[in-house]
Amino acid sequence: MSAITTTGRENRLKFDERVGAYLVDVVIYVFLIWVLGKIFTEGGGFMRMLNPGKSATLAFILLYLLEAFKGASIGKMVLGQVICNADGSPASAQTLWLRFGVKTVGSLLLFVSLMIGTNEVAELLGVLGTGAGIAYGVGCWLVLGVSRMGLHDRIAKTAVFKAH
Repeated sequence: MSAITTTGRENRLKFDERVGAYLVDVVIYVFLIWVLGKIFTEGGGFMRMLNPGKSATLAFILLYLLEAFKGASIGKMVLGQVICNADGSPASAQTLWLRFGVKTVGSLLLFVSLMIGTNEVAELLGVLGTGAGIAYGVGCWLVLGVSRMGLHDRIAKTAVFKAH
């Protein structure tokens, strides 16, 4: 990933510019849910353990795992967007993994809770996962602010820019 030549808040992508990548990701997300659902409901034994809720949660994690490795989701890649440090410099692998963790912690907790089944630990993880997911969802709206950074961006000190 190359550094963004001009830094500053004005060069961070606005909400309306980022939503296109999100919509591309949603289409891919729905496709992943369908594929995982087909794989895991038609298989036997362990394969049957992954119900639609687990498939949806796993699809979300898999979809955004690419951001940790490449600095962009498929939607961002298609639209020429890249995750950088807030100042526009290339984000390190550690920074991208932090952002991924913040973004997906709710889904990770929810997935573990769904895999465990029904007991007190699973219920606690489910509540924590749901709460973290709601916080992430609400935090995405922070992109509408002056900083143009969602909650996950603020915590990881990242922003989304047009790739050069």
